[in-house]
Amino acid sequence: MGGCFSVSLPCDQVVNQCSQCFCVKVSYIHNLAENLASLEKAMGDLKAKRDDVQRKVDREEFTGRSQRLSQVQAYECPHH
Repeated sequence: MGGCFSVSLPCDQVVNQCSQCFCVKVSYIHNLAENLASLEKAMGDLKAKRDDVQRKVDREEFTGRSQRLSQVQAYECPHH
């Protein structure tokens, strides 16, 4: 009724795979201070870019409001 199958892996291949996985995890932990420093630098760069974009948006919004205000003032009635 049921099927049966077998998978054969050489022991060396299994050991190599396990050791590679373990080494990668250990290297992340071993380099934790460097990784955190890199992350903090990247966050600082992103915050600087965010602030730059926000300044540009604020400037464009201010310029647009000033232009609209001058247009409204140009169309005001003379008897006011």
